[in-house]
Amino acid sequence: MPSPLRTLIDRLPRHGNLAMSRRLSRKADAARDHGRFAVAAALYAEALRFTPDRVRVIVQCAHMHKESGDYSGAERYYLAALQRAPNDADLALQLGHFNKLIGRVHEAQRFYGRALELQPGWPEALKELSSLRDRGDANDDAVEGDVPLPELLPIDVAAAARPGEHVQLFRLGARRVSGLWGRRVLRGVEAIRGYCVSAAPLVEVQLLLDGQLLRSVHLQPSSPPSGQAPSKFVFNIWHDFATAPRGRRPLELRYREHGGRIARALTEMVWIGEPLTEAECPSSDAVVDPGRGEVEASINARASMIRRADRSVVGGPMDSILVQRFDQLGDLVISVPALRRLRALFPQARIVGLLSAANAELAATLRLFDEILTIRLPEDPALARRTMSASEQRALQGTLARFRFDLAIDLIDTADSRALLRLSGARFLYGFNERETPWLDAGLETRSHDPANELENTPLSGKLVALIERLGAMTSNPLQVVARTDLERSLLQRFGIAAGERYIVLHAGSRLGFNRWHGYGALAAWLLRETSHTIVILSESEEDIDVPAEILGVDRLKYAVGRLPFDAFDALLSFCDAFVGNDSGPKQVATLRGARVVSVHMPRLNWNEWGQEGDGLIVSRRIPCAGCALTRFEDCGQNFACMRFITPAEVGGAVLRLLCESSAG
Repeated sequence: MPSPLRTLIDRLPRHGNLAMSRRLSRKADAARDHGRFAVAAALYAEALRFTPDRVRVIVQCAHMHKESGDYSGAERYYLAALQRAPNDADLALQLGHFNKLIGRVHEAQRFYGRALELQPGWPEALKELSSLRDRGDANDDAVEGDVPLPELLPIDVAAAARPGEHVQLFRLGARRVSGLWGRRVLRGVEAIRGYCVSAAPLVEVQLLLDGQLLRSVHLQPSSPPSGQAPSKFVFNIWHDFATAPRGRRPLELRYREHGGRIARALTEMVWIGEPLTEAECPSSDAVVDPGRGEVEASINARASMIRRADRSVVGGPMDSILVQRFDQLGDLVISVPALRRLRALFPQARIVGLLSAANAELAATLRLFDEILTIRLPEDPALARRTMSASEQRALQGTLARFRFDLAIDLIDTADSRALLRLSGARFLYGFNERETPWLDAGLETRSHDPANELENTPLSGKLVALIERLGAMTSNPLQVVARTDLERSLLQRFGIAAGERYIVLHAGSRLGFNRWHGYGALAAWLLRETSHTIVILSESEEDIDVPAEILGVDRLKYAVGRLPFDAFDALLSFCDAFVGNDSGPKQVATLRGARVVSVHMPRLNWNEWGQEGDGLIVSRRIPCAGCALTRFEDCGQNFACMRFITPAEVGGAVLRLLCESSAG
């Protein structure tokens, strides 16, 4: 009797070898996406019967044998691919991964080294080589010219920017979604960004969902083609998925050449979820409510966000706190220092302990809880985990709901009981190892290692205190003003600032050029009109200063250009009435000295992480690609809309707001 797989294959119509191979490959892709690796391996192998030289299919077949545990089969296909594509850097990297997995460390090192030969400066290959050395597994004599820390070697950027043809996705949905960890989840307005390296000139990338065309975006090479090297085509597609069907769907990116030919295509299985809203996520610049009309135009037409620099991650007071601490007496004993610190941090809060019956009586003697609740959470030996019936879960959820918790903490450093936090109804969930439970709002990763067995060698009580201390840091503003009393205002004379003259500093520079807002010249003109202050433009280079012609020569406009003596620089920031700058060192120094700071923040990193602390205002924009962590100018794909659409009037208005608050205070 034929197998179900053979029956499936036999039912496929024959349309020529290549067409048949492609049909089988698509079936194999679907089986792979559903985690049916052995079936996928068989389908890829069948596809190779029709077209034995398709390297991509050979590599996928090798991957599937590896995922299903058939390492000998995986090696056979990897080596077959290597025979056909000996100069493929990605294949060399995959062979490094495979050999590391099966314990052939020196072979893994050799293939990682080969990947670096083919693609100099490749960060992933450097990272893998460094990892082998950190483990002490690498053969120090295996690579000629070996260095102790290869990840610190200078990278040949030009060579690294010319890898073989491939598609790189930087962003395609979020992954921190309850119950869907590991899946790409698209919710409302999303950014899909990356690039395609192609020898053929590309003109367009198309976005399709369920086979239906959603968007077409024109492509331009990020740099002029040189010789025979492939060109890099960057894209950053903003699209609203609010009306898309919910659930698991195939999303496809197609890259077209002139004449309509599809040069490359990439399909990913994604999950379409309910949109997030700005009301639900007021502090996230990456959550954007859809406007009317075309997505990009609607987002770019919006006003910028202006937020107070004094902020708290937890988003409000902690008046009602739930603490989970199950298990036995000893577990509660080692938690006492952390519980005392929690009580010291939140002396007015009502703290409720959710405990096992085994430690409830001891807990009552400690007088650290305002109320104690006990539950059963037995461990099932067969499942090797704790269990609770559905009716018990509903009952506990109802009991906890009446407390209206602001915060729920799990003091256990394993994930055994962490899921119960989700029954608390608290607006902020906190515990250890949020990578294991990504639905936590925050957590703490803390590991120390015994040199022989790699288990923990730090007392658990210290880890628990560290968990609470981090919570305290998140709920307060630890940065303090450190003003200098030894500075004289006479240091300002070098900038043409007279005694008693009031002035505003605009810092127009930034270490990363693309991190710099280009509106400082227009802002200077705006402030000269709207205030009586002197305006000082601070910059390391005259190239950063673009001043409108109408204010050239105005007496109230001063310049501080080039590297300054530190005391003069420090005095300029310390005595100003307001400071405006990018995400830069001078902004942080101005904050340290107590200046009123307006920062113009590029959301490559989150404003609530890297915006200044203490007093002042932070100007940023809500865009779906916020958090891009951009490192190369050419990889934006939206022409830095996050900085271009911040207006001088918005920044100037923030400065006036601080000046008025200062006068009123």
